[in-house]
Amino acid sequence: MAFAPRAVSEETVSATVTEEAERRSRIVAGQLQVLRRARFPWRRPLVSWMLVSHKVMRLLVGPALILALLSAAVAVVAGPDGAIWALGAPWGALALGGQLLFYGAAAVGDRLPGTLAFVPRFVVAQNLATLRGWRRHLRRGQAAAWVKATREPVG
Repeated sequence: MAFAPRAVSEETVSATVTEEAERRSRIVAGQLQVLRRARFPWRRPLVSWMLVSHKVMRLLVGPALILALLSAAVAVVAGPDGAIWALGAPWGALALGGQLLFYGAAAVGDRLPGTLAFVPRFVVAQNLATLRGWRRHLRRGQAAAWVKATREPVG
């Protein structure tokens, strides 16, 4: 193996958001299969940290987003009087409002001008695909063969 400092790698993107989501779901289910069988290199703390932070934590973002939304809703609905979670007066509403604004932008992201509107849509679509990958893995529905995604040429 040799290092090539001017090497460039280009990857084509899926033709549709649906195909990209299917690809992500399949990848996540495969990652979970590998992680279930993996033996973590605990005697090498740096390698363990890299594996956990780059592979495992990424798989937890979808469930964490759901938990954050539910937590903000509970903080607003339950209120500071006797609530399980008591965020200061404006913070619960701000957290919930910000999340609802983000998810609203994701819902209409393909109809808004500019690329900035695409970011919430992409984040939500990819995390929904991650959750579908979790479901696929837990139900043991990961097939050995899959339909190859149509790719758009680079450049």
